[in-house]
This record gives sequence, structure tokens and C-alpha cells, in this order.
Amino acid sequence: MNRVLFDDDWSVLRGELPQPVARNTAKTGTAGLAADLTLAEGDMPHGWMCASYISLVRNMLVRESGQDLVLMSGVPRHWLRRGATIAVRDLPVQFGTLSYTARVDGDSLRLTIDAPKKARALRVILPSRREITLSATTRSATIPLQ
Repeated sequence: MNRVLFDDDWSVLRGELPQPVARNTAKTGTAGLAADLTLAEGDMPHGWMCASYISLVRNMLVRESGQDLVLMSGVPRHWLRRGATIAVRDLPVQFGTLSYTARVDGDSLRLTIDAPKKARALRVILPSRREITLSATTRSATIPLQ
């Protein structure tokens, strides 16, 4: 995924999150099943859509770009409010397994990283479109958010 997911694009993903439905129906994606199991509205989600959704969320948190790992390039601004934590654990990537924790502490982002040594570099892209490049051997970093 070459494009970074910015705050305006977040609205598309947010629109797919669970929404209230009519009484006696169960909502799944854009379709609902009535109590008698007949289709209430819309079209049932398809496997390819589910796979694309998972890929989208993964790419928000980490993606590969050549020999680099790009972290947080699609994280919306409101995920980085004071006191927030984003954690990725044992995620399979092209070069091995990646784990990281990003904690917002005041006006800084504190990263703790366990990245595969085969990656060339770690690139952190924040919602402000600010990009910081770290060595693949970096285990912790503090990045100003402003």
C-alpha cells in the first residue's frame, strides 16, 4: 500500500464499524438478518472484503516498503491523544516478526520496538505526515509530536 491513510480517509473505515439496527435484527457489515433469518437489508460482506479490511488495519500499523518497515503511517490523529497506547505484538512481516508499543507521553511519542534484524530501517510516519527514520536495531525512541 503506497498511500498513507490520513484523517479524512479514516471516515471511510469508521463507517464500516458496527452501527445500530432495527429491533430483532443482527447487523453484519452492511446487511442485517431479521429474526426469521431473511435478509433485512443490503448485501452480506464477502470474504475478499474481510481480507481487505484486515489488510487495511495492518497497513495502518505497519507495512513493508522495500527493505524498510513503515510504522504507524495510517494511524489517525485521534489515536495519539495524551495517555494513549498503541501496541503490536508478534506480527509476521516480510523479514520476521515485529512488536512495538507507542505511548503518548505529553507532547512526545515513546516507542519500544522489537524489530527483525533483516529490515534495513524503521520509518515512523505520524498523522502530521512527519517522517522519522530509525535504524533497524533501534529498541527505543522518543519522538516529539509537535
